[in-house]
Amino acid sequence: MKIVFWGKGFRSFCCLEKLLELKYDIVLVVGHDNDRRDKYSVLTLADKYKIKSINPTNPNNLETENLLKTLGADLFVLGGYGHIIKQNIIDIAKIMTINLHGGKLPDSRGSSPLNWALINGKDSVTLSIIQVDSGVDTGPVILDRSFDVKINDTIFDLHKIANKAFPE
Repeated sequence: MKIVFWGKGFRSFCCLEKLLELKYDIVLVVGHDNDRRDKYSVLTLADKYKIKSINPTNPNNLETENLLKTLGADLFVLGGYGHIIKQNIIDIAKIMTINLHGGKLPDSRGSSPLNWALINGKDSVTLSIIQVDSGVDTGPVILDRSFDVKINDTIFDLHKIANKAFPE
C-alpha cells in the first residue's frame, strides 16, 4: 500500500515514525510551508529515510496536485496537518484520505479539541480517525477511542495520551 503522509508537529512525527517502523510504503511526506526541519519534524524524518518531501504554501495548488497524481498512492494520512485540502486533492488517493483528529466528532470539530476539553471541564477525551470529505472534520468516523481526563491533567498530559494512542 502506497501512502502519502501529511503532517506537522510531534504527534505527526510519532505517527509517521510508527508507519516507517512497520515498513509501510511512504511515497511522499507533505509538511507545512513554515515547518522547520528540527528534531521532530516529519520533513526531517523524511530526509532520514530518503523519502521525497514537500512543504507547499498551498497544498491545493496545481503543482502539488500534479505531483500527487504521479505517485499512485492508495491512502493519504493527515496527522496534525492544519491546512484544509480540497476535494480535488482528497480524491487523488485510490482508497481514501483519512485524518487523525484529537476530538470526538461531530461534537469537537475544528482545531484544538484537546484544549477545549480541558477548558470545558470534560471528564474524557475521544480521539477519532475519520474519512476526509470536503467539510472540516465532517467525514464519517472510522474509529474512535476515549480516554479519561484526570482532575489534575494538563494539556501536556492529554497530548501525551494522543501521541501514544494515534501511532497505535
